[in-house]
Amino acid sequence: MAIWDPLHPSDPFSFQFGNYGLLILNREITLQPAAVEKLWNEATFKATVDGGTDRWLNYLEKHNLNVNSKFPNLISGDFDSVKKETLEYCRENGVMVESTPDQNYTDFQKCLKIILQKYQTKLDCIIAICESGGDRLDHLLQHINTAGKFELLRKEDMAHEGSIWSCAWGRSIKKKSNHKDHHNGEGDASRDSMDVEEIEEVEDFIVTGSMDNNVKLWNYSDNKLVQKNQLDGHCFGVVSLDINHDSSMIISSSLDSTIRVWNAQETKLEKKIEAGPLEVWTVAFSPDSKNIIAGSQNGKINVYGTESGVVESTLDTKGKFILSIAYSPDGNYIASGAVDGIITIFDVASGKLVQTLGGHAMPIRSLCFSPESNLLLTASDDKHIKLYDMKQATAVATLSGHESWVLSVAFSPDSNHFVSGSSDTLVKVWELKSKSCVHTFREHTDQVWQVKYNPDSNKIVSVSDDNSICIYSQDVPPSTQENNSTNDYDEL
Repeated sequence: MAIWDPLHPSDPFSFQFGNYGLLILNREITLQPAAVEKLWNEATFKATVDGGTDRWLNYLEKHNLNVNSKFPNLISGDFDSVKKETLEYCRENGVMVESTPDQNYTDFQKCLKIILQKYQTKLDCIIAICESGGDRLDHLLQHINTAGKFELLRKEDMAHEGSIWSCAWGRSIKKKSNHKDHHNGEGDASRDSMDVEEIEEVEDFIVTGSMDNNVKLWNYSDNKLVQKNQLDGHCFGVVSLDINHDSSMIISSSLDSTIRVWNAQETKLEKKIEAGPLEVWTVAFSPDSKNIIAGSQNGKINVYGTESGVVESTLDTKGKFILSIAYSPDGNYIASGAVDGIITIFDVASGKLVQTLGGHAMPIRSLCFSPESNLLLTASDDKHIKLYDMKQATAVATLSGHESWVLSVAFSPDSNHFVSGSSDTLVKVWELKSKSCVHTFREHTDQVWQVKYNPDSNKIVSVSDDNSICIYSQDVPPSTQENNSTNDYDEL
């Protein structure tokens, strides 16, 4: 493997690579056209990885490169980002197209494996072209060495008797006293001194809500999912739920027009709120847990006191059925997404509507703020995910890749990634910095209603109409875990 930094050598073409293979990843190509042209023409073997194929052809056309052939020898990947027409076009022109659906390795790893297995005797080295984005070389090396491993850790089939529409990941921290005895050496325990040490016990749990009317709590440890309790009470399907900031409370909303507040530790009902017909669909806690917001079918957002269960204020979007709702982590804004594709942003302090955002052509099934509250992510039936800059109130990216309705999106707590679930049965992991899909999970057999991250940003849970719960790993090396969201969007 050869790593070439074109920014440092005074004469980049002085390098002698011998018979090399050229590999173009699904990253922006930022090398000078003359360098790319020379590397391409002199390569013994050329390969593009998934969406890197479209990037190469677009770069070729943009810079009008003089190449011996624009087609690579090989295109490989799970093909979640390359255009279908691009694949067919290349296949018709003699390009070897290899599908690599194995989800335990990245597309780059799988492409490299194919090249080494089939062409190892012909190549002295492999050169990979990818955009470093100004990162240090060790960051680039992490990309080259396939930063991150994605795999299914657990699948719980028939977790409910009906479709599972909602889920959340909680973490309880219990303090336990550990007594340490110090003997005086004379065997007299009555004169022993004793130190008390507090130990924190961390327990991860997952909450799921289903069309079987039930809310279930699951303990998650050592990649095992064990049902802890079932919270009964709803008369009809559970459509939405949330966990508060310290994982001590759970709220659930149902087609029975009620909101229920549960004690997560004691797994018992704390409060039942009769919202009334058409008054509740999706629910969320405020960041301080003092309020609950509920979006309704009449276009209004009711703000309830968590302790009182009483409506303290009502925000009128003057729009249609609210399908999705979210508090910004800083507590300053409430966002809602409606069936007509309109997003409304309210200022919490004043209760005033401050922004109305368009962009989606169909219902907005899910939305969420980034941990820093500077970005808003939305998912729609139009198959697209949009990223909005809150400061400028404009869309900064439209992401495609799903083949059907996008039903759920969620940011990772470290802001580096986000995940999406769709009625195409797929769960996709996206990198925020590059705004590209970095992995696709294909474990569900029916539409995926909700996806969530764990607090450490290294695991994902998804639930589906196939009645199953899936838990995945997203292990990214430490050097790529830096939070880039603020730097990336300061200029927007």
